[in-house]
Amino acid sequence: MAISKISVADITEPKNPRAAVIFEADNDSQESVIRSLMLIMGAGRYFKTEDFVSVHPAQYNFYVIGGPVTGGRIDEKILGFILNNSEWLIQKRIVLFGFCEPGEQAESVLQSIADSLGDAVIGREVIHVDASRLDMESIVRVGARFRSLKEKGSVSLEPSEVREHIERFLHRRKHCVLSTGYGDSVRGTSVSYFYNNGHVYIMCEGSGKFANIILNDNVCVALFAPPTSKSKVAGLQLTGRVSIWHPDSEEYRRIVKIKGSDYERLRSLPFILWALDVKVEKAEFWWADLAEQGFAPKQVYYFF
Repeated sequence: MAISKISVADITEPKNPRAAVIFEADNDSQESVIRSLMLIMGAGRYFKTEDFVSVHPAQYNFYVIGGPVTGGRIDEKILGFILNNSEWLIQKRIVLFGFCEPGEQAESVLQSIADSLGDAVIGREVIHVDASRLDMESIVRVGARFRSLKEKGSVSLEPSEVREHIERFLHRRKHCVLSTGYGDSVRGTSVSYFYNNGHVYIMCEGSGKFANIILNDNVCVALFAPPTSKSKVAGLQLTGRVSIWHPDSEEYRRIVKIKGSDYERLRSLPFILWALDVKVEKAEFWWADLAEQGFAPKQVYYFF
């Protein structure tokens, strides 16, 4: 089937990373993989080649393109789409993929297509799909790799500016949700906190969340700010590792001093008020106002 060529005049670059998945599939399992990948990648849509119309290229700057590979050839519709639209595709950021049965090779097929698109291709992925049983852990890892490549197209602030926004956001608030988990047990607990130099501190009694923390010290801290007359919606997700400190420890005394609380009063309570110290490793800050300033609304900062 002939595929119409899309005019380059229609192409404008969106401010924020947005994905278009262009695919063909031989069976329901392959279509299920596409849906899962799209869920993980975030902002975007997926299309069969025949559904991709002329208005779409102006809305996407990250393309994931692929389909079944059999007998050393990729699906003819995918190949036709690439050949007919290479003029504007080479202006984009592209990841190629091929579906194939376990044991079949598709890397050389993808390499040949990548050679025709030059530097536009930033990744290739062979996805082995067993129609009788999907390996969802493997699919999720592929989706995470695609998402990472997609987010590298963000228009980013300088790291120092990102940290400044994050710390201002944290200092202006005192309540968050602390998420913990181990195995099938997950909890999200509303708590009060205070922040200092890459650490989120939480003073609290013992509770169910400690059962998860004892077994898994990886945690997530989330904050949300609804829109106001002066600012649009904003949110912050922090991931890191947590330590538990007993009131008898020197670290506990140090945390109490940072907070400006009365150590002796806390020690005299009829229950133990533990200190949780979340050492932040990664912060993902989302603020709609940034888009109006020409930056991606989502900014990432690593506390290393």
